[in-house]
Amino acid sequence: MQTVANFNIHNKVRMKVRAEKDYHRVLKRLRVEYGFFETNDCSDKADIIVTIGSVNERPSDYVKINGRYLIGENWICISDSYKVAKWKVYMEFEPCFINVRIEPNFFACDLIPPIIITPLIGFQLGRKGLSLVHAAGISIGNNAILLTGFGGSGKTSLVLRALEKGLKLLGDDHVILDRGKALPFPTAISLFKYNVSGGSDWIKRRKLEIELKSFIYKLTLGYIYPVTKAQIQDRNLIAESSKLKKVILIEPQIGEDYMVEEIEKQEIVDTWMRNILVDGIYFYKYLCAFSYVNQKFFDYLSDFKETLLKNLVGCEQCTRVSFPENNIEKLFKTIYDTLGDISSD
Repeated sequence: MQTVANFNIHNKVRMKVRAEKDYHRVLKRLRVEYGFFETNDCSDKADIIVTIGSVNERPSDYVKINGRYLIGENWICISDSYKVAKWKVYMEFEPCFINVRIEPNFFACDLIPPIIITPLIGFQLGRKGLSLVHAAGISIGNNAILLTGFGGSGKTSLVLRALEKGLKLLGDDHVILDRGKALPFPTAISLFKYNVSGGSDWIKRRKLEIELKSFIYKLTLGYIYPVTKAQIQDRNLIAESSKLKKVILIEPQIGEDYMVEEIEKQEIVDTWMRNILVDGIYFYKYLCAFSYVNQKFFDYLSDFKETLLKNLVGCEQCTRVSFPENNIEKLFKTIYDTLGDISSD
């Protein structure tokens, strides 16, 4: 089995991943997650160098914070966990690249992409003036519409329905913004029994797996939450770089009423800032600990916010859609009906 994989994110960030013996399963998981960006280019000029293997060696000079963070002048070593998943991480920050070593146990395999790798990609994109934002993105006529909201608000369900209508995908969970442009970041889509409509062949092929994992979730009373991850194989469904036209904030609410209202860009920015703390809490926690020694990392959030405001330039409309929970079909119709003017631009 291949033990090295290379990824190129729009010629902006390059990542090299090596897996030591007994950790090939993790590399396979990363190739599913970031397969759209995998390349045969073996250039050593990587912005992120990841090794999946044992984390044992640590430099001698460090301070210990909160009993679990060992911090040196330009590195941090962490032991962390979530339920039965456990991992160790060593991150070394150099001026032009980040060197990372990760040792996950069996149960942490699916957590490595969202907890460590995707935040690292976002961090390096930010260093180069781009923003990786938590949003689902669709494109119609090379015009981008982003759907944002907290996890579980219905973004994936809406994207899957949009694909069935012939729209193209920019991303299910994240999209890259670059001075008024939306660049695709199509990581593997998380499929659950509640968010699939079942119309597409590539979803039907995974129906049994989705049903089995739903059963495991119920059997363990929610303690184990297995996810079916699927990469879209048909690249014709993936959008090219698109002009950012509209951002829609979707918010489930109690009651039966729908409400659509225009909002300011600042409210969208505030939402994305909150999402960093919710979705990237582990990575941000590590940066906060690291800032005890290296103060410049303390400004990570303020730097991200400043860059984000620059990359939202040209966005013509920001909208909030409040809707009754568990009524995705009507929500999709409400949003889809607003796309006519955009598609005709």
